[in-house]
Amino acid sequence: MDITGPRAPPPPSPAPLDLGDVTLQLGPGDNEGAAYDNFFSKEPPVIPAGVTEDTRASTAYSAATSGAITPGTAFPAYDTRFSLASTLSLINDCSIPTGVDGRRVVVVMGSGDFACALTARLSEANYNVIVASRDPQSRRQRVIAAGGTIMTYAEALQKSNLVVIAIPFQHVSSLPLDTLSNKILVDVSNRDPKKYDPADRSQAEHLQNLVPSARVVKAFNVLSAYTLARGTRGSKEVPVCSDDALARAVVCDVVRSLDLVPVDRGPLRNARLLEGIPLTFFPEWKFALIISLIIWIIAFAITFFKWQLCDNFRNAQETNGSFNWRSFDGIAK
Repeated sequence: MDITGPRAPPPPSPAPLDLGDVTLQLGPGDNEGAAYDNFFSKEPPVIPAGVTEDTRASTAYSAATSGAITPGTAFPAYDTRFSLASTLSLINDCSIPTGVDGRRVVVVMGSGDFACALTARLSEANYNVIVASRDPQSRRQRVIAAGGTIMTYAEALQKSNLVVIAIPFQHVSSLPLDTLSNKILVDVSNRDPKKYDPADRSQAEHLQNLVPSARVVKAFNVLSAYTLARGTRGSKEVPVCSDDALARAVVCDVVRSLDLVPVDRGPLRNARLLEGIPLTFFPEWKFALIISLIIWIIAFAITFFKWQLCDNFRNAQETNGSFNWRSFDGIAK
């Protein structure tokens, strides 16, 4: 006797295989290999009249860039600007080289008060500071006392790609500008207060125009030689701006290593405002000075009349009184 039970349900159809613009529907008993064979065994599509190969390629490219990849469509051309090698090259160009002693090397152009104060501060932060000078012999003892090594311009600029321009800005054009190419140049100068106009081009922008291939960074202009030499007794913020983000990051790291606080102020155009910061620390100093001077004059006049003139007038009215000129000996006090 046959015993017939309920029939098992048919196996579910496999999920569609998505190939971008083409979807292959697999039926029961088919497999992916058969689907591919059926797809590629078909006749090539007929290109309508009026549609050229260029038009077809551009249409396929636009579809690929929108997220759908058409079989047989080429990817966009390779762009070397976004390659890993070019990115690593930029990072290497902005990295500070190290000397034989393992310390990072920084070049400071100039041997004045600010240059020596910055040299001493960098040396304390374990930097190997090379001071570039036009007359190394006359400045050697001063630079050595600050912890740096003095060399000529040509010798010093071969030691590092991070160069601090710490000379009067009117002498920058006399520097060997060709040797400053492809380096990070830190401009620490400020404009003449009598000629300062925030709408005018900053001195950092002028330096960038003189050396177009350099990475100019504006920094340290809010500090004085006294502040660097004696220690910061106020705000430790140091604004930093540059059109090159990597160079800006390198200088911010140097500022941070000097126990200061870097403030990223964006592109180099903002150096116009940065060069005006030292002129706006005390915007009301004239008013405060005038008020203080008036108070001092009033206090001095009261003291002078009470302790010098009044006593002498009183003594002069008495019998045999005289004017005591010796009471004026302490007028300076």
